[in-house]
Amino acid sequence: MISAQKLPRPLLLTTLAGATLAVLATLRPATADPVVTPPLTSTTAMPLASATAMPLASATATPGAPLPLSLQLTDWPASAPSERPTPTAWEQAPAVSLTRLHRSCRAARLREWLRVTCHVVAPDGIMSLRVLGGSDEGVALADAPPRRDPDGSKHEGVHVVLPVRPGDRRVLQIALPEFPGLRSYTPEENGVLVISALWLPGATGPTIVVD
Repeated sequence: MISAQKLPRPLLLTTLAGATLAVLATLRPATADPVVTPPLTSTTAMPLASATAMPLASATATPGAPLPLSLQLTDWPASAPSERPTPTAWEQAPAVSLTRLHRSCRAARLREWLRVTCHVVAPDGIMSLRVLGGSDEGVALADAPPRRDPDGSKHEGVHVVLPVRPGDRRVLQIALPEFPGLRSYTPEENGVLVISALWLPGATGPTIVVD
């Protein structure tokens, strides 16, 4: 212990004051008020289940805009094959989240049927839809209403409908005509989008990529 006589006067006063406060702190009862946390409001305390279980019909949607994502690949039905949905039925089909989806496309599902709708810049129209691998059974192609961007550019639209069932391995390609130059023609085409649907044995759902 350091003797008080050897300390300078300012340091001595500081040391004595600190010792006095320490003694008082041991004698004073704890009277601090407890911290009270205000309850959460009804807005922030909404249960997660009620937030995620919102029915699709209650979501506000802009006319002509794609429906919110509501279905997942793990929810894909593996039941007996069904008939291809009608064009009218597709207008109310819920959107589906794919493994990967091109920014120019959107996807919807009815039962085991998938419809991919894409819009591409195609001054000479869309040339073809080719099945590069797998079966072409049930695959259908139809025109979709064109879309115009704010800058005035026109995007041609196409609907591709196909079934996706356990064991399927299918690859499709959307192609545009190749433009070789002024006053000339070529049968060549330019592949712009590829749709791949794969459902391996034992998988809980398909792997679908539009790229």
